Order: sequence, then C-alpha cells, then structure tokens
Amino acid sequence: MSKGKKRNRLSRFEKQFSNITSIILKTGIWLLIISLSIILTKEFFDKKYTIEAFQVPKEFNDNGYNGRVLATKIFDKVQEIKRKGNTLKETNEFASSSNIESLDLQLAGLGFSVKSFTHQLRKSLGITNKVITGELTRLGDQLDLTLRVSGNEPHSAKKTIRNNDLEATLEALILEIAEKIVLTTDAYQLAVYYYYNAEEEVCFDLLHEIVRKKDEESKWGYLLLGNFYKDRKGDNEKAQENYEKALELDTKFHLAHHNLGNLFLNIKAYESAIEHFERATQINHEYSASFVGWGNALTRMEQHDLADEKFDKAFEIDPDNGYMFRLRGDILADQGNMDQAMEMYKRGLEVDPYYPDLYGNMTFNLIQNERFREGLHYAKEATEIFPEHSMGDGLSVYCYLGMGKMDSAKYHLDEVFKKDPGQGNSYAISVIYYAAIKDSEQLYENVDSMLSKGISMGMIFEIPFVKAYRDDEGFNKVLKKHDYKI
Repeated sequence: MSKGKKRNRLSRFEKQFSNITSIILKTGIWLLIISLSIILTKEFFDKKYTIEAFQVPKEFNDNGYNGRVLATKIFDKVQEIKRKGNTLKETNEFASSSNIESLDLQLAGLGFSVKSFTHQLRKSLGITNKVITGELTRLGDQLDLTLRVSGNEPHSAKKTIRNNDLEATLEALILEIAEKIVLTTDAYQLAVYYYYNAEEEVCFDLLHEIVRKKDEESKWGYLLLGNFYKDRKGDNEKAQENYEKALELDTKFHLAHHNLGNLFLNIKAYESAIEHFERATQINHEYSASFVGWGNALTRMEQHDLADEKFDKAFEIDPDNGYMFRLRGDILADQGNMDQAMEMYKRGLEVDPYYPDLYGNMTFNLIQNERFREGLHYAKEATEIFPEHSMGDGLSVYCYLGMGKMDSAKYHLDEVFKKDPGQGNSYAISVIYYAAIKDSEQLYENVDSMLSKGISMGMIFEIPFVKAYRDDEGFNKVLKKHDYKI
C-alpha cells in the first residue's frame, strides 16, 4: 500500500475518531447541563417518592385504576384528611400525590426518561428515594389493598364488594388506607378529622388512646377532649378538667389557656376568662384569637375602651386574617348589632374570600335574625365558591325553610346527602327539615340514625322547628332508646 493511501486512511480514521469524541463530549456536556438543571429545580428535591411496582387486576386496569392512579388517590386522600384535620400543631410530613413520580420508561428500548434519570441522579448523590410498592387483589367478593412505602410500615385493608359496586368498595379501601397512614404519622390530626366529620364515637376512642400514652401527644388529646365535652356534650366540668390536665403536662400550653378562657366566657365567668386569655397572650404574644376573646370578655363587662384596645391588637397582629373578622362579627351579632356584624363579615371576605366559616357564620346569623333572603344570597355564594362542600346547600335548606319554599329546601337537602353521605351535618339538617315539614316518621328515623352513629344532637334542639317536638311522645321514645338527655 502506498504511503499516500496510508496517510488518507489515517486521516479518515482521525476524522471519525474526532467526530465520535465530539459526540461523546457533546453528550456529556448535555447530560451535565440536564443534571445541573434538574438539581437546581424544586422538583428534584420534592420528588422523593417513586412507584416501583403496584399490581392491579386487569378488570381494574381496564377501568382506569392502574397502580399509579391508586397510589395517587391514596396520597390525595391523606392530604384531604390532613387539610380537614388541620390544626395549629406542627405535624409530620407524608407524601402528597405531587411528590410521587412513576419510573415507567417513556422511551421504549432506551430505558430513559427525565423521571427515571431524576431518580438515579438523586440516588447517586446519596439522596433517599422512598419507593412505593403495593397490590390490589380480588378473591371472590373480597378486595385486598396493600400499600408499602420504604421507611414506613405497610398498610393493608380488606372490604367485601356490596351490590357489585367495585368503585365504591375501592374508594372505601383507599379511605381506610389513608386513615391508617395519618394514624401512624399524626394520630391527633386524624382525631381532629373525625371530630369535624362528626364521627364522634371513633374520635372519642382515639383521643383516649392518645392521652393514655402520656407523651407529647397527650396534651393535644386532652385539648380536643375538652372541646368534645364543651361543644358536643355540653359538660363544662369535664371540659375544664381536660384542659387543666393538658396544662399539667405543659404549663405553657397557650391553647389550653385560650380554651379555658372561652369556656369561662360561655358560662359568664368573665374575670376567670380574662385571666386565661391574658395568660395565653403572655405565653404567645402573636396569638390574636386570645386578644379577641379578651376583648369579648371586656365587652360583656361593658369596659368598651379596654375591649377596643384588645381588638385593635388582634387586627394589628393579623390584619389579613378572615378568622379575626369572623370572631369580631360573631361578637357583634351576639350583642344584637347585626348590621355592624355584617360589615365585619364583609371586610373579612375582602381580605380572605375563600374562608368558608365567614360565609357560614354570616348566613347563620342572618337566619337567626329571620333575614332569610339575605342569608340565601351568601349561601348561594358559598356553594359557588366551594362546590364540593355541603355547607352552602345546608345553609340554603335553612333559608328556604324560613321562606316557606319546601321544594327548594328538599332539593338542597338531597345535595347535602350527595356531598356528605352519612356525616353528622347531613343528619342534623335532615332532622331540622323533617321537623319543619312535620313529617314525624322521617324525623324519628333520622334522629335514630344520628344517635346510632354516635353523632351528638348538639344545638339542634334550640332550632324552633325541632324545639316544637320536645314534648312529642314518639320523639322522646327515640331519645330514651339511646339514653339521650336534652
């Protein structure tokens, strides 16, 4: 072979080698850029949960319930419980569906996706990836669901399929798994969720489990037990006893002082109320609700200048907090100053338009003052803003009953049951509705269902429609069956 040919061949080889080197170098640079881009994103730090394997029978896969959908639904339900059970107490973190990534490969044959690359990159840098595995199995009419997350104990639940309703059974399984997850991460938060869902019996049992442990959680258990006795049972002595037990565990527990202040306020022991509200503000200078409570007690003692100082302090701390405006509005309404109360509620909606209690309390106070048409306006607004929430429909029932429009009231009662089936709110509103239309048999049935589920009748007996049944023989027979005293 001539020297010229050898030089040409060598030149072509060098050129090919140079091209390959250039490609490798460019690929490396791009991978480095991708790596740095991913590391600098919030997603890199948030995506801590990866689905490795989640087996689901074909019939569920065909209906859109694959492993990723199931895992996402479970974690969404966990977050829903946490939102509903939201408290002032800091809670342990657990995944939300936005923290979950799937390792399903997006480019067949290449074994690469940004998600899987993120997973491997986190792993190579020593950042823990929590792996999700699980399975849904069916044996005859029984469904079994198991979820495992590395670093946490596994959770399982079993349900029997009723009326061939696979979806309802699956949703019940998802809820049970979610409740078990919250139970292990923050039992108190689950108790709050039960409390506000009016699942009183299970809430009561869980709270007693919490206080029996005599640990840091116990003071929170005593706090909610105090609320339970005060607000659901009307037993102020037991409530006071539990708040004081919380203070025995932590003398600087400002919420226990605050709740004692509210308790004494309710029984018109204003000096004792002021003592506890003041102590709460000494412990936590930024807890505006105690300044509102303090101002409320002073108002009732007709010390208005001092009361205004406390209210001003509360608004200084929380100028954009709808809760402050709601409390101030409630106080004014309680004093019979309904027009001033409405101004306060409206100011609250200006700064916090998505605070449901502002709509609820405003509408309820309008109803109490027989301003049903005004109340209906805000009940409808609540339904528009919170379409999944039953509150607006429940308030609409009250308004239409007051206006004598029974068909409209029944429509909204049905909407309440669609949104909150089997919950305390549903039964409470149905009891009022059937008392209003004087359907005694349905009234007895709903009262029986309510008490069978351990749901307190609370203030329902003060509603005029229900009050009319206090001496009714059939009504009292149902109460006696459950050993329930008014």
